[in-house]
Amino acid sequence: MNVSTIEMPAAEAQAKLEAYKHQLTKRTDDEYERICAGYAALAKGSKLIELSKSIEAGGWDAIGRPRLAIARADTKQVALTVSGPRCIFDSTPNNTRRIGPRDTRVIRVQTPTRPRLKSDWDSRGFALVPLVPADVRPHVDMKKCAILWEVEAWASERIRATPDVDPYLLKHIGGDLWAVLAEWDLTPLERAIMAARRDA
Repeated sequence: MNVSTIEMPAAEAQAKLEAYKHQLTKRTDDEYERICAGYAALAKGSKLIELSKSIEAGGWDAIGRPRLAIARADTKQVALTVSGPRCIFDSTPNNTRRIGPRDTRVIRVQTPTRPRLKSDWDSRGFALVPLVPADVRPHVDMKKCAILWEVEAWASERIRATPDVDPYLLKHIGGDLWAVLAEWDLTPLERAIMAARRDA
């Protein structure tokens, strides 16, 4: 998966982080706090991505669905609904419950360059959320992370989704900004085990 990232040498990020932390001791500022979180991630060697730009750069399939998907890391499947410039990635079980705007199992992304279609009705799709292999899994709560990956082909029904290959594990910084915690390629064995989710 080819995603544009924000990167910076760790020492430079640490210096910027210290300057922002110093300012935060004098006043409260939401933007400064999010900037601090971003510089803290960069200082640890993480890359950052802007989610909407990444989704747009990933391109669109023939019926206007994004080629990249995102879902909370502790979930197994995601349903995509596209409505105008908004892509809604819903990983609630069976996508049947009504949930509030703060539920992290639903991630909304504004994509202003999405191709215009006659109808968004056919722009739904389903995909399996890649698992995080044991050898790359960091010690973080998966409920606080998301996975971004390239969908080889959206399924028309939940049961027909197939596993995809090269995901990123992300942590939300704020707004459209996410830190990349890990990236990997799934092995044929891991994909074979994931495929059993179709029967669950």
